[in-house]
Amino acid sequence: MKRLLTIAATLAAASSASYGAALSLDGIDDWVEITNGVGVIPSGNAAFTIGAWVNPDVHSDNTITFWGNQAGNEANGFRLRGGGVRHYYWGNDNDQTTPDISGDTTGPNGDGWHHFAVTFDGTDDQWYWNGEALGTAFNTGGTVNVADANHRIGSRLDAEFFDGLIDEVSIWGVALDAATIGASWNQAIDLGAPGVDQALIAYYNFENGLTDSAPLGGSQDGSANGGSAIDQGANAPLIPEPSAAVLGILASTLLLRRRR
Repeated sequence: MKRLLTIAATLAAASSASYGAALSLDGIDDWVEITNGVGVIPSGNAAFTIGAWVNPDVHSDNTITFWGNQAGNEANGFRLRGGGVRHYYWGNDNDQTTPDISGDTTGPNGDGWHHFAVTFDGTDDQWYWNGEALGTAFNTGGTVNVADANHRIGSRLDAEFFDGLIDEVSIWGVALDAATIGASWNQAIDLGAPGVDQALIAYYNFENGLTDSAPLGGSQDGSANGGSAIDQGANAPLIPEPSAAVLGILASTLLLRRRR
């Protein structure tokens, strides 16, 4: 519990750096291989959180991240699909409905960018969209056994290539709670804050190409395939500094939980 509280504070603490790059994929044959992911990125039935900003050109069958094998309960697939989103373990699908988000005037800032996250605590799987829970928790029945292989951004194995922009991809080794995600989804991650080195497994903001910026576990840098490129003129609409309201909510949460 204490680690989750530290992460909440970390996510709300923003760096003052400028942001101006995103991963651009064509939806045909572009994707990024995550190197050195074996033994580091959560597998089996380990808890995790995956988050990313996306700005799709087409809202259908767009994979954000994938790893594992394409066999029953051995995959971890995080993607858009026509009319909604799907998180799947190759079967055991957590499908939720969203409006069409592919238009350039959609999203919190009306610029086509949306934030999605999915959490898994070893049993329950939960979607989030722009900081709000999307649907209810989905019970996987204790059958998940994700293979430690094929780590990538922008496609599953040779299919469902992402068409559009992806930014701020983060992979955590814990299932963040709703309060943490709700208070921090549009904040920058302060990589030097206490707790990050204990929980942030991999992090790609694409400011330095395909470099993994997370301090935990070694370098899971990406390698480009197809026409994968960094668009230096595109970026997710992050708030550069946390608001007083967010800090107040987090401070109250910390105080209440410490008393328990």
